[in-house]
Amino acid sequence: MSLKTICLIILILFLGAFIFLKVEAMGSADSPFNQTARFQLGKHPVARTILGLHNTGDARAEYLTGTGPITIAWFAPEIENINKDVLNKFAVLVNKYTGRPAKVVYAGKMSEDTVNLSGLNSFALGSQIQISPGGSKLLVFFTLDYTPRSGGELSTTYGESGLAISLNAHRSFLGDNGQYLDNYLLSSLLHEFGHQIGLVHNSDINCIMDLHAGIEGKPLESYGDSTPQDFCQQEKDQINAIKLKLGN
Repeated sequence: MSLKTICLIILILFLGAFIFLKVEAMGSADSPFNQTARFQLGKHPVARTILGLHNTGDARAEYLTGTGPITIAWFAPEIENINKDVLNKFAVLVNKYTGRPAKVVYAGKMSEDTVNLSGLNSFALGSQIQISPGGSKLLVFFTLDYTPRSGGELSTTYGESGLAISLNAHRSFLGDNGQYLDNYLLSSLLHEFGHQIGLVHNSDINCIMDLHAGIEGKPLESYGDSTPQDFCQQEKDQINAIKLKLGN
């Protein structure tokens, strides 16, 4: 068999494997591939890029495996005075659930107007932020508002490693109860981080991943004077199950 034939066979096998994986990745979130192999592939940024695994939770292995530090790089409008305690508390929780050191660094200012999420690449996604060997980056975008955003949404994930927060939506949501803004910002950060590490919505009002958390309606009537500030037990169990799947 000639070298040319061997190379052709290898190319055909490679393309066949690529097409198979691509089709599987586009299947149901409950499929065996998307519940197992996808997460293993998620350990490798190159595989995530080639296969387009840029959905919420795809980078769970990026955070839940390894031992290097996680750098939480945050952006905010210059006119906003973000309480650093919120970010520091968030870092403590990231460390708690990943088992990895987490540090907070300021990355730059956002536009003072509505930010188009599709244009966040203009921020080079924090490329100027230095991370240690074996480390990971988690980007937090505090915006006055962002688009696209559904009417009652307060925050969202961005790509694999970003969290976007609408400050105006939070203030509108709280109304006269603005004194609880920091509590709700922390809850929103943890809610979106939960999505990034693979958690889905639930219907338990005492849990961070409650489907109605962050949706306009009954904030203080439901939660009392603040929203949950940590994952509930069922969410902790889910995180541990995800770690087991990842072999961590």
